[in-house]
Amino acid sequence: QITGCLFTKEALANERVKFSSWLHRQCQHTLLIFVDFLWRRMPGAEYTKKMPSPLDMVQKLQIEPTLALLMMRPALRWSEGNAGSIDLAKYANEMLTATPQNLKSTFPALYSCFWSLTLNDIYVPEACYAGQIDRLKKAIADLENSDRLDPKAKDKDIKKWKENLTLDLDKMEKEQKWLKDNRKRTLDRIEKDKNSLVLASKGTVKAMPQFFLQTCVFPRCVQSPEDAVYCAKFIKLLHSKKTPNLSTILIYNMIIGSF
Repeated sequence: QITGCLFTKEALANERVKFSSWLHRQCQHTLLIFVDFLWRRMPGAEYTKKMPSPLDMVQKLQIEPTLALLMMRPALRWSEGNAGSIDLAKYANEMLTATPQNLKSTFPALYSCFWSLTLNDIYVPEACYAGQIDRLKKAIADLENSDRLDPKAKDKDIKKWKENLTLDLDKMEKEQKWLKDNRKRTLDRIEKDKNSLVLASKGTVKAMPQFFLQTCVFPRCVQSPEDAVYCAKFIKLLHSKKTPNLSTILIYNMIIGSF
């Protein structure tokens, strides 16, 4: 709410843009810390139960649609395959109506798909995981090699170090496997639904890039560095899936032309 009041005509006329920009960064940083705290500390089922509907957040609480979707993201991700959870597709048209942009055409299915996913759903940093797993395996091997150990190290200390490293290794491998399985489910779902993401109509080819950038990419890419990477990966994913009625060239042309 404070963010929406920063860049007013009065602030611009009084040349308070620098202060407004600083305050905007502080608001965004505070929001990300608060949301991250909720995501980590509250179970998915409880989070979903306590969250109002996206439309209530926009209409009653006067929260911008993009920020409401940021706060709702854990509920949306947890809700996949769970009964009684928040379904963004039900509210997509109303959310788009509340969006300030003057849009000639809307694509609710694409909007719902984009805002319901996170970077971990479509991308797994396999090189990073491989490096960390190799490092842990090497550390365990070094503990088993008596020539490379500190002569003063006690057997019980060595055993405890090895147990901790083994637990870390097991946790890392399980986490990588879960992320890969989750990514596969997500990609399979997108492959299944790709024909309905951008429905063909008069003027779709020109209207879709404008809609996608104004309601999805531009608002989300400034929310956090992770979201910026997500936007780039999502466009690449849709292109690799050969999504019908989606012109990657026009999307990138509009991005380049906007700066």
